[in-house]
Amino acid sequence: MIVVDSSALIAILFEEPEKKAFQNIIAGDDRCVMSAVNAHETATVLRLRHSLAAVAFDLYGKGINARARLNLSDCAAYALAKTMNAPLLFKGDDFTETDLRSRL
Repeated sequence: MIVVDSSALIAILFEEPEKKAFQNIIAGDDRCVMSAVNAHETATVLRLRHSLAAVAFDLYGKGINARARLNLSDCAAYALAKTMNAPLLFKGDDFTETDLRSRL
């Protein structure tokens, strides 16, 4: 088992020089864990570096926007559709409260 710090995950995600070495270490271990605090720090760094999924949660997330109530997976779908400037196919009405185009 190996404990992964947010700095290692950020290095992988942003293709820093240590990326390949960190990926090999993680792939070679039988189990990787990360503390909730480190997961939060990673999300904070991603938000600061323009993560559209984090921005979506800030705008439309459950507990923040009473009408849209997007969960983590919803925010990922939102980010992909927004980044690709593509309509989103979905069921329900959560996304109707966002700025996305729909394919319904």
